[in-house]
Amino acid sequence: MSKLTFTPKQIQFLKTNPYVKNVSEKSITYSDEFKRHFVSEHWTQKRLNNYFLKQDLIWKCLVKAG
Repeated sequence: MSKLTFTPKQIQFLKTNPYVKNVSEKSITYSDEFKRHFVSEHWTQKRLNNYFLKQDLIWKCLVKAG
């Protein structure tokens, strides 16, 4: 389990993303739509790192809102 915690600014940023159902200091809950899309992408052999970068979700939050 990750020891990463989100700042209040990062939490606010993540809450604006339609794929995020809930976010707290220690966790992110993704929407069902995101989960279905993620599984679909995974089964088509796309790399997980590229998927998250493409979705512009966590990386943008950590870089810009940090």
